[in-house]
Amino acid sequence: MPQPDKKIDYYAQRAEILRRLDILAEYQAVGLRVAANAGPNADGWLKCHSLYRPDKNPSAGINVGDGPQRGLYVDFGENGLGGKIWLARGIFDVIADVGSFYVTGRDAYFGLGRKVEVIEATDKRAPKPPPTLDEVKRFQKNLTPEIRQFLQDKRGISEASIAKYRLGWCTHRERHTIPVFDATPAGPRLVNIRFHNSKKQPKTINLSGYEEARLWGLDRLATAPQGSTVIITEGEFDCMLAEQETGCLGVSSTNGVKAFKPEWTNHFHGRHVVVMYDCDQEGREGVRNLILPAFKEAVTAGRVLSLIVVWLYDNQDKEHKDLTDWIVKDGGSGEALKKLITETPPYTYPTATSHLPKPIELASFTQIDKSEYAGQRVTVPLLVYGENSEAYHAVTRVRVTSCRALKEGKCTGPQGNPGACLEPIEVPLGHRVQLASVAASDTQLKGSLRDFVCDQDKRPALIVEDQDRLTLREVYAHQVVGPMSVDRTELVEKPIYVMGGGLVEIGKYQATGIVHSHPRKQQPTVLVDSLERLEEDYQTFDPDRARAQLAKLQALSPQEIVQDLAQHVTRIYERDDLHLGCLLTLCSPLWIDLPGEGRIRGWLSAIFIGDTGTGKTTIAQSIFEYVGVGTWVSGMTSSRTGITYACDYDERRGWRGLRGVGPLHQ
Repeated sequence: MPQPDKKIDYYAQRAEILRRLDILAEYQAVGLRVAANAGPNADGWLKCHSLYRPDKNPSAGINVGDGPQRGLYVDFGENGLGGKIWLARGIFDVIADVGSFYVTGRDAYFGLGRKVEVIEATDKRAPKPPPTLDEVKRFQKNLTPEIRQFLQDKRGISEASIAKYRLGWCTHRERHTIPVFDATPAGPRLVNIRFHNSKKQPKTINLSGYEEARLWGLDRLATAPQGSTVIITEGEFDCMLAEQETGCLGVSSTNGVKAFKPEWTNHFHGRHVVVMYDCDQEGREGVRNLILPAFKEAVTAGRVLSLIVVWLYDNQDKEHKDLTDWIVKDGGSGEALKKLITETPPYTYPTATSHLPKPIELASFTQIDKSEYAGQRVTVPLLVYGENSEAYHAVTRVRVTSCRALKEGKCTGPQGNPGACLEPIEVPLGHRVQLASVAASDTQLKGSLRDFVCDQDKRPALIVEDQDRLTLREVYAHQVVGPMSVDRTELVEKPIYVMGGGLVEIGKYQATGIVHSHPRKQQPTVLVDSLERLEEDYQTFDPDRARAQLAKLQALSPQEIVQDLAQHVTRIYERDDLHLGCLLTLCSPLWIDLPGEGRIRGWLSAIFIGDTGTGKTTIAQSIFEYVGVGTWVSGMTSSRTGITYACDYDERRGWRGLRGVGPLHQ
């Protein structure tokens, strides 16, 4: 083996690695929990929870200062802070102990040194010889009757399982040996040998040079039939026991609870998966933070048939935490285990839901201008007249990538929810921050999102993935206007924003959403979460439902219809010609062929000329309002502009010509 370069000052090299490392981040990467609201003291010591055992109160500390103790981890055991130090180790040894990537402190030293670019990335050490089946057989021969009895009594492993998994004993290391095989088209291939002794630290080590995390049992999983059940455990011995007692296939990730790789889920397609991790804090965190996220996409897509999480113990007890304890110490059995698996319901991934309040019904779109509806969810009829709606992307979820308050243990979380920043933060459907995406730059959008995420003005670093967005369309709408009335109606035209979906066609809709101030103009608008198309008046007519009434009308003569209208609608008598003129105008015999639309009813315009006070206006107005169609205009009260045309200036559209009542209905 090449000798290390004597010219290297390893003390200076170590100091430089520690200086460049983000000490807190590296410890947190292996599961360190900082005490709530804790910060480093004058000497750089930061209170934290133990990495080696569960503790209710902080009973350990790390040094993040700039002094000679930087990177050191101390644990006070069950005595808590202030007692006698139970353990004191440097960062490299601790990361190798509790992490999943580095096997020894030396590996962690060189790995982190390369990470911070203090040590060159090239590895000049001679490659280690690969494991061989001859070594496996030699270790098997070392099994004495006493060791076999130990495996049966303490591990519950039968003689058949000892032979099946090729277990052995390394006399030099004084450890049990567990060969690891990979799956290849030609069959299983030996890729590593694991050495285990629960009384040593670390409990399990790999063959030097072959420390890569692997899925133990992959060689058997590759040939397992579709529809079979696979049990995932936290250690190889638990895996052997689960397979032995249930008959189901067992697999386990090497290198510890945090070593499971998300891409391994591809091996489980078409199979039922049972997760049976240790019931201590590390096991529960591993399931919550690693296993469940890794399987989410495969389970929800149906590629993994089901996912069941089985906890053998409700409480955290280091003497009763895994399958071996459950079988060997507590008298569990294979039948009881199979029954427990069968009775445990499959895990269901939660879906993001927004609990929207019941909307307030508004009679007109113009009412959203009232300040009393700001921030309220409303439902209102409106008419969309902007066909070419413009699309934006609204944010539905954001992630915090870095935050000083979070690193210092001073973060209370968004809206006082500690720990929420460690997970993706959902943006509630209809929240005003989703309007910030309208014509906003990246800087402006990030500023709005920071205000939403953090109420302490800490300006955390954020990231928004492409899949964490939804389409937001800008359309223009105004209130629904019925038949023309005597009072002048001013159209209130406003942009509204519709969440999701394609282009919004022109038409009448029932819009439901939250009233917000526009992010640029501060004018009231609606962020629509539900847009329901309403039928036009002619589309709601049902001839079958009205058949009886139509039959009665059909039996009436024109004179009888006129008399009925005079008596019950207009209250204007002896003006049959005016009544009949209105009816003929409404019942136009004309028709128009429109390309792509087919034949539609045409329309007529009629002019009634006569003396003042003869009932012309009253008859037209009453009949048109009674039937709900048609428009009328009085020549006495209208101007030339109102009848013919007008010019109008709009800030958004500029100058435009408006048709009057006459050209509009010709």
